[in-house]
Formats: sequence, structure tokens, C-alpha cells
Amino acid sequence: MKDYYWVKSPTKAMPHSSNGSGDGAKNRRIMTVDGFKKLIREVVIPMLSEMLGDPDEGLELNDELKLELQRSLAAVEAGGKTTPAHEVAARLGLTW
Repeated sequence: MKDYYWVKSPTKAMPHSSNGSGDGAKNRRIMTVDGFKKLIREVVIPMLSEMLGDPDEGLELNDELKLELQRSLAAVEAGGKTTPAHEVAARLGLTW
């Protein structure tokens, strides 16, 4: 099925059509439902993914942060105290 189809509709605003036929009609492209769905898949969904996606995706951690994370994980594995996320959220006044 076509994504769109062409129709001619009369217009009084322009004495000649934009296609140079001079018949007073203007070509208009009308999108079908399938064409609209295709547009959403090809344009809108990638744009939303870009806007709502992870801005750090593909970036690498610097050596200093890697070392700090390794120390933190080692401390937890050695029995170090951790704080549950809901307690941290409560301290900061966040709804969890």
C-alpha cells in the first residue's frame, strides 16, 4: 500500500498551479494511515529515544571514578555498611 497519494484540489488563491500546468489546481499530498504510522516509526520514535535516552550512553568512565567504584564495591564485599535507597531518599526529602 502507498504511504501517500496525490490529489488535485482547486484553489482560488493561485491562478496557476505550482506544477506549471496552469489548470488552477494545486497538487496536494495526503498521507494514508499506513504512511502516518511509517512516519512515526521513522521520525518520531527515534527523536523521542534521543530526547529521553541516556545522555551518557557510550561514554567511558575516567580512571579516577573507576578506582572509586572499585573501592566502594570492595568495602561492601568486606562487610561495610550500606544505606538503603529509600533511607537516602527520605533524608533528601524525595518521594521514593
